[in-house]
Amino acid sequence: MVHSIKIKYDRLKKYGDSVLLDYDEILLYYPDYYKVMVNLENEDFILKSIVDKEFENNYKESETYKKLISVNDDEKVHQLMKFNKDLKYKYLRILYNASKESAIRMCKLIDYIGHYPLTYPVPKEEEKDMEMEELFEKYDIIVRYRLDDDLDYPLINFGVVTRIIEKLETNLKDINYIKDLTSTNEWMFEKKPKVSIEGQARAVRKALDRIESFPLSRAQKEGKSDREEGKMYLKRQHGNKINI
Repeated sequence: MVHSIKIKYDRLKKYGDSVLLDYDEILLYYPDYYKVMVNLENEDFILKSIVDKEFENNYKESETYKKLISVNDDEKVHQLMKFNKDLKYKYLRILYNASKESAIRMCKLIDYIGHYPLTYPVPKEEEKDMEMEELFEKYDIIVRYRLDDDLDYPLINFGVVTRIIEKLETNLKDINYIKDLTSTNEWMFEKKPKVSIEGQARAVRKALDRIESFPLSRAQKEGKSDREEGKMYLKRQHGNKINI
């Protein structure tokens, strides 16, 4: 985001849903979305075979091994540490993949909104991306049209733009955290003694719930829906047969 756009973005954030933008302006506020999406699609979590090899080559040099070997035989220490490594790998991979999938969804939303079909008053069925339309329903997103102009031009409220961008940036931070964590071998040897297997599973479930969540619209926070309100107005204007 160039500096001037960043200033405008930060200023408009204060007004959120009360500001309407031309639908394709979303592309200005995250111009690198397509590059980000392609990079994510071509990235994978570190291979299990690489992790296993690094573990076997280095576990005896770890502080955890040195502590455990004083009261256990080598085979038992190896099995305990291997189990810990496999469990942490499993959970980190789950969290990485969930964050990656969420980030890609955000990029696709930016692309879909920024290239939304111009058919008035609503797109034809064959013009719709049903996966994105389902996200519109879930996230309370609606593309509106100008009512006071001769030109029928789609609009999006700025709250939608900020919700998508902020969610994408959170996803990317989560991904980078996991990538940084696994860039060395330390994570596979460390074990927090006070955290049970059940406790780890609960923590991962909580993290997944956060990753899968999406910021609520102002209307949702009030128990309402911008999308349902928009549908109501469209039906008043164009009749109940309109397929929204």
